[in-house]
Amino acid sequence: MHLNLGTETPTVQQPIIKYAGEIGWHIVSSDDALTLRMGENGTLFYRVLEDKLIELNPGLVTEESAAEIVRDIEAVRNNIEGNAEILSWLRGEQSIYDDKEKRRRNVTVVDFEHVAKNIFQVTDEWQYTNGRETNRADIMFLINGIPVAIVEAFLPSITRGHPPLSFPVLICELCKN
Repeated sequence: MHLNLGTETPTVQQPIIKYAGEIGWHIVSSDDALTLRMGENGTLFYRVLEDKLIELNPGLVTEESAAEIVRDIEAVRNNIEGNAEILSWLRGEQSIYDDKEKRRRNVTVVDFEHVAKNIFQVTDEWQYTNGRETNRADIMFLINGIPVAIVEAFLPSITRGHPPLSFPVLICELCKN
């Protein structure tokens, strides 16, 4: 016998978003997220990322170089090497040329020393299309406009037999898009 405990949105998804809001993540509506992404084929909160790049890298990142960095981040391959490159950006290991100092300097994308300087956002129903395929994440977590975790929420269910009890399962992974 299978007991229906509801649908995933009110049972699993909304509580996760609520808890994230309670610990300081800014909740962004699906509609606002779509605007920040500039449509379903957008992978970043563009203006948020550009503004944070300029703020976290005074004297190094300009509006022009911020737009170029965003293009570089968005152009990474959709594979494990692309994930590694995004992680490298997040860790501050990527650099751009500083005309004033006549050398390359690392770009801060996330401020690990002053965490409050970062913008932590969460949204739901993140639908993405590349023109051929469409995918939807139940919940997306972003830091400074870059997706850092996808959450796929599953319904809790109680069944007789094996396994006797299955609880909500959360699958979190680095964003692959």
